Amino acid sequence: MIDKYRLFRQASEFTGFHKKLGVIIEPYLNRRWTMADIGCGLALLDFHLLSNVKSVTAIDIDESALTEVENHIDEELAANHAEAAKIATLRKDVSELVDERWDIVLMSFFGKSPEEIGGILSRADHRGVVVMHGHERGGLFDPVRFDRPRITVDEMERYLSDEGYGYRKSIVDLQFGQPFRTIEDIHRFLGDKIVKGHSVLPETGEAPDDIGDTETGAGVFDIDRLVYSAEERIIKTKRYDFPYYLPRNLHTAVFIVVTRR
Repeated sequence: MIDKYRLFRQASEFTGFHKKLGVIIEPYLNRRWTMADIGCGLALLDFHLLSNVKSVTAIDIDESALTEVENHIDEELAANHAEAAKIATLRKDVSELVDERWDIVLMSFFGKSPEEIGGILSRADHRGVVVMHGHERGGLFDPVRFDRPRITVDEMERYLSDEGYGYRKSIVDLQFGQPFRTIEDIHRFLGDKIVKGHSVLPETGEAPDDIGDTETGAGVFDIDRLVYSAEERIIKTKRYDFPYYLPRNLHTAVFIVVTRR
């Protein structure tokens, strides 16, 4: 079985995806402020923001993901990166957050609606940071496409404007593809990424809820074409550690929101 957490970290380190996101976000933080990462997953972005905040609470309902975060913290501390001690994990569903408040709340590809995100923003005394898809989501391997993401940039902007929030928006194209060590790893990855004939969502590892219109073909996938499309796009990197790379461009929106006490 593929170790999805290891692959995710390898993709992040190889492409610098979370590091580049951190560069966009860090000017709006403050070293005296506390931060919560809601639905943190592996909290990879948090590790790149540590020098810009007082502390981080990494919150998720997935116990296995939080265990990976704690292992990552231990690795950083063993490498004498003392700032990793600023991160504490908290296993809670967002609905269980009652009185907790932070100076900053971060949501990265999290939230089912602008209203849900707005409820979380209300827990921040200074800033909200929302990272989301910048346009309608494509398939894991272009040119296969999914339906639009749960929240669009236009919907998010409309909500923030209607609620009177001040915000700054950045749109960036960043690579967040998958590096591989061997051809066998590629085949194992592609085989694991196809579930009952459907490509899975890269953020969740699950098949999409709505497969699409069988008459128009929107969101309907041909397995052979999907695998072939991915294999023919593999790049030989000439790197010793990861000689193969499957590119994936992630059109990403970053909202820096001025929250209200």
